[in-house]
Amino acid sequence: MVAEVVCRPVERETDEVRGFLAREWKVADRSIFGAGLNWTSRPIVVEARSGQELVGVAVGEAVAGMARLSDVLVAEPLQGAGVGGRLVELFCERAAAAGAGRCFLRCPDTDRHRRFYERHGFVRIARIPRYYHGRDFLEYMREPLPRSPEAREAEPPEPRAHGLPAVGEVARQPGLGEVARQPGLGEVPAARGLAGWLRRRRNDPGRGRERR
Repeated sequence: MVAEVVCRPVERETDEVRGFLAREWKVADRSIFGAGLNWTSRPIVVEARSGQELVGVAVGEAVAGMARLSDVLVAEPLQGAGVGGRLVELFCERAAAAGAGRCFLRCPDTDRHRRFYERHGFVRIARIPRYYHGRDFLEYMREPLPRSPEAREAEPPEPRAHGLPAVGEVARQPGLGEVARQPGLGEVPAARGLAGWLRRRRNDPGRGRERR
């Protein structure tokens, strides 16, 4: 026999409540996302200092493959000096290093906020009416996130196909003159050999036929 369930307000989040959430969310998430996923939240905190004085912060978290930028704040005398943009960029780099593939944030629906976040690569994905104190807010997302210079340097070079130049390089090919590798295009004749290559393509009787 199950005892009667009584719902009541409490003054604060207790250790018992936190333990209940940690235990029961695992069960609830398993039915949606599957078992064995990592839900560890990694705090991301970036600060700006002028000498010893703290003049700006960007605070949020990276969890489950995404990041949430909760707060960006710069001391009033330095607003408009580019400090906020540097904080946002560094926050996104740190979030990417922590495994986040995208970053979300909410901000007031004002021209100033829209210009700032869109200038830094965020795209508006939702409008939230009457959010805080009756003011409309916007939900923004940025994807992909920028990588730090160290992360870019550590990446292996792009593999090249046998006998082909790397992307952006130019090589000599018999009968075609110079041939350049371009992303997604394969071999493209460079400028000096392009005209002759096009003429030969037009005169090729097999052009456009399916070859097996």
